[in-house]
Amino acid sequence: MLRELLNVASWCEFDLGQNIVSEGSTDLTFFIVLKGEASVRKSGQAVASLGPGCCFGELGFLANGPRPATIEATRPTTALKIHPIVMDGASQTLQLCFHRAFSLALAERLSGLEPGGSRQIRGGMQS
Repeated sequence: MLRELLNVASWCEFDLGQNIVSEGSTDLTFFIVLKGEASVRKSGQAVASLGPGCCFGELGFLANGPRPATIEATRPTTALKIHPIVMDGASQTLQLCFHRAFSLALAERLSGLEPGGSRQIRGGMQS
């Protein structure tokens, strides 16, 4: 199943200071950080850090909505980029596993929200 996931995902490398996604932009992709670290910024203010195992892009993936934040690599970063149309062509087994993990990550993200404050996201550093 891992091989199939790697076949449907794109392997992306981001340099220090490079924007991975930009606030307000619209696209469908979802990312999983494999290595490195990235800062989450809303309206220019850092609100969280993402490290290996963290994911982002769920609004775009689910609803093609605008990106609510800019994600910038604060170290050289490697991530898997997953597009829903490509995932739709994957085996049912992979789709089920992906959507289960995606749902758990989304629930974890929503349960950890604190109004007006920064937060640590799975392995990231407190901002």
